[in-house]
Amino acid sequence: MNRRIGPISRAVSPGYSWCLRCKTTWNFVEGHVTQHGTGGCFPLCEKCWGELTPTERLPFYEELLVMWNSDGTPATTEKAAALRAAVLAGK
Repeated sequence: MNRRIGPISRAVSPGYSWCLRCKTTWNFVEGHVTQHGTGGCFPLCEKCWGELTPTERLPFYEELLVMWNSDGTPATTEKAAALRAAVLAGK
């Protein structure tokens, strides 16, 4: 299934995280995995990722870094730099 239904999906899918752009939970959309360094992350669904340029995507990845920091799992400077480089490279 790949249907962007927005924030309402959070009400019917407690416990799921979501695309940071359209706010649809991962059980309704497929996340776009961006490989960086030794790992990967998916702050955007495939549809949202495809609608944006690398520069337009960057704020959502930066928001993810802020979320990681507030959750007690801060990204290292190296990891943040690797993620930024991957995003701007269109990965």
